[in-house]
Amino acid sequence: MFITIRTPTRQIWVTHYHLTSKVTSHLSCTAYLLCLAENTETYFQQIEHYLEQHQLTGQAQLTPLPIQTWLTRHGFEAILWRAAQQLSPTHPILCVYDQEEMQQDEAHIDIYLHQQSKRFTPFTEFSESVVLPEEVRSIFFADFEGLGEYHKVSNRLAHKEENAKKRKKSPHFYAVVDCAKAVSFPSRLAQAGELANLYTGKIGQTLEAQAPYLLEFDPYQAETVSFLQRLFRKSDNKVVSHWAINPVIFIKSEKPFNEVYHHLRKWTHLQHTETGEWYFFRFYDPLVLNRYLPRLAHYPAQLAALFGVNLNHQTESQDKIIEAFGVRVEEDFIRFSVTPLPEETRPARIALGEVEQHVMETMIIDKFKQQLIRMFEQNHPIRFRALKAEHKCAFVNHLYHAALAHRFVHPQDIAFFGHLMLYLGAHWYEDPIYHFIARHLHAENEIIDRRIEHITWIFNQSMPHILGENLENSLNIIQTLLAWYVGQSKASLSVNVIVTKLAQTAKPYFSRYVNEKHVMTHVRLSLENAQKQFGVTSNYQQSAWILLSLLLGIGFYRDPLMPWARDILMANNRLDEKMDALLKMLQKRANKMLNTLKEKALDV
Repeated sequence: MFITIRTPTRQIWVTHYHLTSKVTSHLSCTAYLLCLAENTETYFQQIEHYLEQHQLTGQAQLTPLPIQTWLTRHGFEAILWRAAQQLSPTHPILCVYDQEEMQQDEAHIDIYLHQQSKRFTPFTEFSESVVLPEEVRSIFFADFEGLGEYHKVSNRLAHKEENAKKRKKSPHFYAVVDCAKAVSFPSRLAQAGELANLYTGKIGQTLEAQAPYLLEFDPYQAETVSFLQRLFRKSDNKVVSHWAINPVIFIKSEKPFNEVYHHLRKWTHLQHTETGEWYFFRFYDPLVLNRYLPRLAHYPAQLAALFGVNLNHQTESQDKIIEAFGVRVEEDFIRFSVTPLPEETRPARIALGEVEQHVMETMIIDKFKQQLIRMFEQNHPIRFRALKAEHKCAFVNHLYHAALAHRFVHPQDIAFFGHLMLYLGAHWYEDPIYHFIARHLHAENEIIDRRIEHITWIFNQSMPHILGENLENSLNIIQTLLAWYVGQSKASLSVNVIVTKLAQTAKPYFSRYVNEKHVMTHVRLSLENAQKQFGVTSNYQQSAWILLSLLLGIGFYRDPLMPWARDILMANNRLDEKMDALLKMLQKRANKMLNTLKEKALDV
């Protein structure tokens, strides 16, 4: 059989991405990724490779479009247009900082937020000789004089007064504590320093025990030492550890308590810029602040408002209420501070704008994704639980965007879409083999509920017959084909031979739903991808690729459920060796799954 492979015209495609570092997962940003590609499929393939090279994970926010179409739909943006002119076959990909944030203002290319991060080893012992892990102390609390020492002084008052005379100006260290996370906080924390409820009036009275409180750490108090140690002690004991609840953000300031207090009070409730309604803003949640601040990096006015920057044009100084924020995210401590802002900067209005809404929406989405991970771990232990955390996250990110692209918006529908992926592969909807299910995805004249009903019905009817109740049919096909394959000489192999053998082996299971036309469409599309992406051309390479593609799914090489396939294909080996390694790994994984099913059957 001869497969004709057409080479489509390449053009510049673009979409908006949310990017996260694999090295330090708390570091994230938004950007536009421009890529010279034939279509959306090759765009995603090249972008995935680019992200892998730069140790990033990415989530496409919108469907990629040709650059001219994008600018027509979303408005002309000069920076994007100039970036597009820089692309070439030798430099096909370019990352541009978020134009949505830039708002067509080229001045926003500058970054005004300084972000530092240090990984630390948390406390594990009940009794520690130091107050803070050294990494945390050095990055944020280095000039917190007397911390862990002054509370041991016998005459603390006299010592405090004498020390105050020596130091005219020393920084204050604060925490905003979410007292809703622990019942004993308000009363207990009063022993650590000055404390005040950031909620006032009736709300402050009603939520007195659950409100955010501003706490100034007093190094002369033993409770200050104890509280800080509990924050950085990793333990399941909730009495000696606040690790799990992570209830604080840290603040360093040269300003006294009252000035910091009145500044932060403005941020507890924000008014919607369009509706005028008021909303609680949980800036004091470390996860919220860690997402919110990087979004402001290109916005000097918003940073000026949050840090309380006052620009004195006479002295050319930039006085600020908050010198730095500090947050803990897992075992990383992150410090945020502002760089010198442009002279013309005026603090923005403190309100619930687009950035704040985006942060809140992102938090909700992230929480939902974590729920999906826990559900899949429980319901698909064999397929999902063994994956590394990064691959689980990559899968739910892919699931979320793929589901939205097919108009699945309700949580239960997105979860069901993921259920299909775990059985059929993460890109099953692109596979002509599963046309009998995928056709309901594109039924534009049907409401989403009706489409879900049709997909659910056909999936439940077909899969036990095709895959088997416990995937035994699928494993039998894999084992039979691989056993046959290893007995063939490379010279005798071809795409035709593979397809003929597969048709014989799979006919009892697939014939009711799949015919030769669907298989050949799969073969053509799969080989086009293989040649363009990995240079698969020889008979042996093509036959091995088609065997893998038919057994694992048309998108196996970019399936987050099969990270091993991508790892093998990106290795510095000859292509024939990669094909051999892929087949060996498939055999190994099939054997492992078969043994697991046998053990499960014996237990029953």
